[in-house]
Amino acid sequence: MSKLPVSYEIARNADLGPMMASMYSYVVASNGLYLRAQRSGIEALIPIGPAQVRGLAELHTSVQLTLPSIPGEMLLEMLERSRASTDSQGRLIEILFHLYYAEESWHLVEPPQQRSSGGVTLLPDMAETYPAGAVLVEVHSHHHMQAYFSATDDRDEQGFRLYAVLGTIQRRPTVRVRVGVYGYFAEVPAETLFEMPVSIIDVRRMPAGFDEQDDGQEAPLVVPTQSVVTDLLARWATSKWAQRLTSLFTTRLGRDE
Repeated sequence: MSKLPVSYEIARNADLGPMMASMYSYVVASNGLYLRAQRSGIEALIPIGPAQVRGLAELHTSVQLTLPSIPGEMLLEMLERSRASTDSQGRLIEILFHLYYAEESWHLVEPPQQRSSGGVTLLPDMAETYPAGAVLVEVHSHHHMQAYFSATDDRDEQGFRLYAVLGTIQRRPTVRVRVGVYGYFAEVPAETLFEMPVSIIDVRRMPAGFDEQDDGQEAPLVVPTQSVVTDLLARWATSKWAQRLTSLFTTRLGRDE
């Protein structure tokens, strides 16, 4: 018996059981209305409206990538390609990437697209070497702008995928990640999707009020969170200046002995 595209469930307990719909299910819980969806590689349960319904189970946001995380090297490669994406006058323009999983590894492709400083338009191309339905992740760049999802992104990102945007790519690279389920969205930690390199910061981990804008001006003074400090220390430990200081102190200690 084939499943209906959409179903409606009542969360009498936290264990919802198997999916009853082929696309998604609306789930009424004690704390609101949720949307539930599954596809190969992604499972999502996201809130779409608050409510108080007595006698039902309480649910919480859950987004899982049921595949290995995307390697940090692949995220860094997208960053470098974004930095190299320019028009005929050398000005940065946006770029879009598709990622799919096949033969036990992630594959990164640039689909046929028309790029500009303000957006990307996908172009139909019969020469594509991967099926459109295989795409699990879509990433685009925002060059100097912040890593945020615009109203245009909301209109374009109508599939069931994980979406990411790279921002302020020249000075202070950041990333923001969300799941999209046929027009419903929920932001998630970047670690849900990527093995995060220390040189790219998840916007969700930034201190409140932190200025992401890469406008060439000095960033405002803020008190960094412990995670940001940890990232900075990790970068310093692998920098050439740390190596030089280590070599200098080693040489000096050798002389003192």
